[in-house]
Amino acid sequence: MTIAIVAAGLVLAVFVFQLLHLRNRRRQQRLPAGAAAAGITLDERGNINPSVTFANLLAREAITGEKLTGKQAEFRDLLRMVMEGPASIDEIRYLIRAGYEPMVRPDGKVYVPCEENEHLYMDGELPLAEADLEPCRNIEL
Repeated sequence: MTIAIVAAGLVLAVFVFQLLHLRNRRRQQRLPAGAAAAGITLDERGNINPSVTFANLLAREAITGEKLTGKQAEFRDLLRMVMEGPASIDEIRYLIRAGYEPMVRPDGKVYVPCEENEHLYMDGELPLAEADLEPCRNIEL
């Protein structure tokens, strides 16, 4: 009797695992189609291509005449900060609070480390912390 209960539990567990796996696979197949419809471009590894995506979002705004709002506008601004670097102390604070860990190079340039910004790496760069920004309260970059 115990063996039958354990076997039934094992069969049920395998069935649930297969069902969850199938559901996740369907969700992942829908994601790229939804992302493309929103103007997001993915590379061959499934990562967001920030430069093309940023251009798509700007073009969409220009064509439709509607300004992005809410999370879409925030995402567009985040893409700009990653590509061009933050333009103000407030943007650096936003990046730090959002967990992006911006770096400052010895020449003073601040950037967000990612695959697209590998060329910006320089020996001697340091991670920025919010406490480092306190002396720069009223300075614009």
